[in-house]
Amino acid sequence: MQQFIRSYWIHVIAGLASVLTLTLAIVLLFVSFSQQDDHPNSLDEWLQGDELAEEPEDGENTPEPNIMVDVKGSVVSPGIYELAPQSRVVDAIHAAGGLSEEGDANQLNFAMILQDEMQIYAPAVGEELSATPTQSVVTASNGQENQSDGPLVNINTALETELETLNGVGPSKSASIIAYREEHGPFATIEDLMNVSGIGEKSFEKLKSEITVQ
Repeated sequence: MQQFIRSYWIHVIAGLASVLTLTLAIVLLFVSFSQQDDHPNSLDEWLQGDELAEEPEDGENTPEPNIMVDVKGSVVSPGIYELAPQSRVVDAIHAAGGLSEEGDANQLNFAMILQDEMQIYAPAVGEELSATPTQSVVTASNGQENQSDGPLVNINTALETELETLNGVGPSKSASIIAYREEHGPFATIEDLMNVSGIGEKSFEKLKSEITVQ
């Protein structure tokens, strides 16, 4: 009889242990599924979730806009061309198909930096220009009026001798003006002349009515 009772309780305890084990397994399985619901199930869901890095705000790293230039003269295909910012005369000539058979490369400064709305004129061999061999680029008109009795001197294309006709400008200052425009490109306004070494406000006041950037 005692052996029967002992065997009975052994089976009861074993049954309870099995029930507890099964219950624990069910609980763990439920917890596992709950945690999976809180996280993306695929790479696509992860990439679309809140964990993505914030996109840069508008205006950050905005590229500089392209420029438009008008290429004329002795080129294969004269016309208006869109170029990348900081392009040079050589890029404009290349966009226009290169110089024609009559084009004179010696009168062009291929290294000059272009600006938006500029006009590039490629002269023919033997054609005489008022510009130097390094300055055959003419900027678009900015509407400046002639305030002097004589013709205005275009500081973007003038020779040293022409610059020296200006009030207060000698060989040294004329050379500085040409060196500045070859390095920085044409003057956008006459006031930009004050960026040239040796030309301050007083010097500019004396000659501003004699110059233009057209």
